[in-house]
Amino acid sequence: MESTPPIVGLFVMAGVLAMLVMALLLMVIFNVYKKKLLQKETRLKTIEFEKQIESFKAARQAEDEEREKIARNMHDEILPMLSGLGINLERGYRNFGTERFNKNELMEAVSSVDNIISRVRGISHDLIPPVLLSFGVFKALKEYFKQISDADYARADFEDNTNFVGLIPFRNDEQLNIYRLCLELIHNVVKHSGYTYLVMKANNTDNELLILIQHDGMVVTNAEMKHKTDTSKGLGLKSIKMRTTLLNGQLNYHSEDDLALISLTIPITNNEKAN
Repeated sequence: MESTPPIVGLFVMAGVLAMLVMALLLMVIFNVYKKKLLQKETRLKTIEFEKQIESFKAARQAEDEEREKIARNMHDEILPMLSGLGINLERGYRNFGTERFNKNELMEAVSSVDNIISRVRGISHDLIPPVLLSFGVFKALKEYFKQISDADYARADFEDNTNFVGLIPFRNDEQLNIYRLCLELIHNVVKHSGYTYLVMKANNTDNELLILIQHDGMVVTNAEMKHKTDTSKGLGLKSIKMRTTLLNGQLNYHSEDDLALISLTIPITNNEKAN
């Protein structure tokens, strides 16, 4: 029986060694790739978390500014009106039944009460519109659109095409978020688009609330709005992003038939409105 030449054995050993080296190299490459993939995933999660923190900070700052605005309105408008009312009532009480009593001053005091009631109502409307608490978010949006239609030459309409039977399937705090999100979106359209026609339509499926804004003003894209949101120093766009996130919603900017469209989709998680 012939023995295997030493050179063949060396080639076999070299081949096996090469295969082992390649296997080890592949394992190292795989581990490095896996490590980089995990690092990238961790970095993306960190970036997303930082964005969420930024959104919540923007939300908190927006709420603080709303409180400051209310406090400033109370201090600058309501308190001086109450002070003037008190002076007029005190003078009227002191002069009542004498020749110095002035009936016109009493009528001015009554008028001041009406003005104070009107201003307090306006401030409370900035907090939560009473119609929202009584009749829901869609009635509140309807009332808001009546205001901007009366105040502007341009046409603005709201269409409630939802088929909710009985209670709206969103909690009051969710309805308030939807209301303020819609107002932020409309404010941007009114301020920046140059529209002459504007309509907001509310529809629903069994699982989603669908809100569509159509207008004939300037068209913007998702990429443009993302850039504006990321680079904006104001709170408006960040507030829109934050409220959309809180509602687990999806916001899409696009166009169709020469109309600019903003689509807002919000999942329905409650079969009945929670208290």
